Amino acid sequence: MKKFDWAYYLYLVTGLLGGRFWWLKKKVHIASSEQRQETSKIFDQQFAWDYWQKNLAKVPAATRLVKIEQKIFKKKIGHFNISGVIRYRLYFINRDGQEENCDYFFSASTDNNRYQSYLLMKHLARANFGSKIVVVATAVDYLKTQQCLIYRGVPGETMHELLLSDAANKTALIKLAAQWLKYWHQLSSADYQDIDLANGYLYLSSPQASRSCYLLAETFPRWGKIAKELITRQVYYEKKFWPRKKSIVHGDYQLENLIINSDRNSAGMVDLTDVVIGNPYRDLGTFIQQLGFMLRLYHPKQQIYNWKRIFLEEYFGCPYEQIKITDFQQINLYQSWTAWRSALYIFLMKGAKSLVVELLKDSQKYLQLVEQNKKTVNIK
Repeated sequence: MKKFDWAYYLYLVTGLLGGRFWWLKKKVHIASSEQRQETSKIFDQQFAWDYWQKNLAKVPAATRLVKIEQKIFKKKIGHFNISGVIRYRLYFINRDGQEENCDYFFSASTDNNRYQSYLLMKHLARANFGSKIVVVATAVDYLKTQQCLIYRGVPGETMHELLLSDAANKTALIKLAAQWLKYWHQLSSADYQDIDLANGYLYLSSPQASRSCYLLAETFPRWGKIAKELITRQVYYEKKFWPRKKSIVHGDYQLENLIINSDRNSAGMVDLTDVVIGNPYRDLGTFIQQLGFMLRLYHPKQQIYNWKRIFLEEYFGCPYEQIKITDFQQINLYQSWTAWRSALYIFLMKGAKSLVVELLKDSQKYLQLVEQNKKTVNIK
């Protein structure tokens, strides 16, 4: 007999009633002003220069720092928390007297989840995780005061950039993405218990999302209500499909985080900040949904549909028609959730209402595929 999950059913009740209960708000992390000030230092190029001057020994073969260049990939300064990802390109003189350069990333958040990423990267390195085609970024340091992970980047171009370019053989790139994920899902969660990775239930990560739905409802009542209804249904179906044997889930497996080397025969992952223990279909749904959404303005629908098909056939190792209906249902469940999450993120970043609405409509359609037992990952 299954253990009765009080937290799950309490979430459903509070979600239906609007998500305004104090216990949900209490779980939303609010950083102190002092912590926010410390974490914001990662955006200061002088701070990074001073760090590397003191820690140049962490850069292989470097003897003297010449200059650094900054590129900000993410800068989120909210009312309660701060997060960001910055690339610092280091130019230095090596032991042979020649100038070299390499990329290092500062990834920080006041919710302190970067420390788990640091431990995970270190564990993967000790376990010699990887192969000729599978690579992960290398952890360099963790700055406790700034709650910042520093890691060495993976050389290459993002898959997003390549799929938008004139790069040859995009089919091979899609297959490479599927191979990386299949290799990743072979990791045993039992081997990573000492890292204390979070449980990947959607309802356990939803207090912040519940608050976002509440804010959305205050601005756009109709769509706020729809967002609340969607997450409640998504939580229900996730519970229904929850696997007995859980996997290590990447949590944000999408085109921007996948780096392809210059020979186009190796894929590297640079973001491990959302890794959890849970349902591996979450990664499949995220990749498939983001593949369609991020490329929708640049490639014909049929081309994108074909890439989705190729990706799934490579991952499952069988023709598309032989993939089980329950596989499709779980992929579509997480496609629905990814579209929903993206809609709330764009709303909080003050993006266009039309984009928020488009994504919530997509979320509804993906969930309908789940409920109608459709053997497709595409919506009209």
